[in-house]
Amino acid sequence: MEIEKTFFTDVQQRIERYVQDRMLLLKLQAAEQAAEFSPKLILGVVLSFIGFFIVLFASILLGNYLTMITGSFYIGFGIILFLYVLLFILVIVLYKKHFKKIITNQVVKMFFSGTKEEVENVS
Repeated sequence: MEIEKTFFTDVQQRIERYVQDRMLLLKLQAAEQAAEFSPKLILGVVLSFIGFFIVLFASILLGNYLTMITGSFYIGFGIILFLYVLLFILVIVLYKKHFKKIITNQVVKMFFSGTKEEVENVS
């Protein structure tokens, strides 16, 4: 009878330790994914910020140039506005057809990178 009690308590302790180890592994994997994603996110934000100002000043420069060529402030900057409206519509159309699938695939690859090797190593 005493052997059965120690057997069951030993099994219970091993199961609890296993569950705790699995939870720790999941936390470590989540931290690793976050650590890989964070620098990419920060770089993307910084590059987007810099790119925004490049496009802003290039647009102002081009608008002023077109104003000098056309002789009208409204026509010069209206051409720039028209180009941005076309670009906006193009991005929306391409996003629905192509970009959404590409971005989704990249995010899935990022979160599951190394999973195949981990599964093969465990087996």
